[in-house]
Amino acid sequence: KDERKSKTGQDVDRRKSGVLPSDFGERRTVLQENLEKALKEGYSKENEEIIRRYFESLSKEVNE
Repeated sequence: KDERKSKTGQDVDRRKSGVLPSDFGERRTVLQENLEKALKEGYSKENEEIIRRYFESLSKEVNE
């Protein structure tokens, strides 16, 4: 049976992390990079699918 693993939280500079570039092409690149980073974290396949859908949703918002 798989056991859950935890990591200690880290402080995040929210002033930088929540801001997307004004250039749409750059926004897509940032979203793609963050998706790839999230998928490398070793989440379960179920959680990876949730993460993918989340980033797809963000990408659609950027394109509007």
